[in-house]
Amino acid sequence: MHKIVIFYFTINPVLAQDTLSISIVNPSKAQEKWTFTVSSESPAGDSDGTEEKWTFELFYGGLVYNVPMRLNIKQRGEEVLRIKAKYASESLTNLPLYWLWRFSRWSGNASWELEGIHLKLFLKNKPKEVENFDISHGFNLLNINRSWKYQGYFFRAGGGVVLAHPESTIREKRLDEHEGIFNTGYYISGPSINLGISKHFYFSKKFFLSAEIKTSVSYANVPINDGNADVYNTAIHVILGLGYTFIDKEK
Repeated sequence: MHKIVIFYFTINPVLAQDTLSISIVNPSKAQEKWTFTVSSESPAGDSDGTEEKWTFELFYGGLVYNVPMRLNIKQRGEEVLRIKAKYASESLTNLPLYWLWRFSRWSGNASWELEGIHLKLFLKNKPKEVENFDISHGFNLLNINRSWKYQGYFFRAGGGVVLAHPESTIREKRLDEHEGIFNTGYYISGPSINLGISKHFYFSKKFFLSAEIKTSVSYANVPINDGNADVYNTAIHVILGLGYTFIDKEK
């Protein structure tokens, strides 16, 4: 006979102190309870403008909404398919899940960032000519951002390129996925911009929880068999991840 113990946790925001109290409880043993607090104020305090920091953040899984946007599929000798595309991202169900990583170099209250995002697109409202149209191995975004800290929040704006891995079958013609960069099926496909706002909750001087909402606006031209497709995407990302400060020094 196997015993299964289910734990649950509660989050109690203490708004006046700008902290979160998180409790993990074993329902079968009330005495088994662990509570810890994270604060949105850095243990090191606000920067005086002379501090240099390097941080790394990793988000895995998240909520993504793709705004219905235009998709044009152009195949040689055929009528152009013009679709108001509705995409799913399956960001919490399809492995590998949505992910985002980010390196930041802070100087005072501003930073430069290198960021990578793994997003998937699955076309849901397919016309009869389209057996499948997916960019599931990655509608990847590689960005350079500028970020600013203001009143405890982090605001960022940036841009970069789309690195796409399309998979499609249009009118029974399947795309060969062994072409592109080094025959991997990936293509540098177009530009992307993004805006975001986040807040940090600190476990210690080095480790923090990062909650973020951002939007990305992208265009990609990807190949299909005997043609190409214009993909327009606007996505809203709601994500939660962990961060680590690996360099922290005074100038």
